Amino acid sequence: MLVGAKAGVRPDPTLRDESVRVVETHGLAAAWSAYWEPLFGSAALPEVVAAARDLALSHDVTRVANGLRAFHDRRDHTEFVAGWTKPLVVVSGAQDRTPPVSVTRSLGEGPQRQFHLVDDCGHYVNLERPHRLRTILADTIAAISGPA
Repeated sequence: MLVGAKAGVRPDPTLRDESVRVVETHGLAAAWSAYWEPLFGSAALPEVVAAARDLALSHDVTRVANGLRAFHDRRDHTEFVAGWTKPLVVVSGAQDRTPPVSVTRSLGEGPQRQFHLVDDCGHYVNLERPHRLRTILADTIAAISGPA
């Protein structure tokens, strides 16, 4: 299952270096405002966004900077996913921009693949629409497991 994710990587060393610099020189609050908070959908509950912010700001700056480097420098798995013949479920928020729905939708098209678009939701489906994600997960597990 891919949730708000893509198999490919679009190397962007400028963005990688900028985001690491912001974290290291301006702190996690500045990075939160610049990079992560804007990924929430317009209908995200303020208390959900606040809880996510608190969690993000509780992390160690050095570890977050290292995580950003790892994220930006990860391997591309486009070919792996293209050749995947087992069930693949892709979930995306309708307002997600990174990756855009056009990218995630294409991953969920084909034999043994499903695509779920979650309305009124941005990048963080698990935070913004947890009940919808749980339903998708439960339905997927039931379909794979077969009749009880």
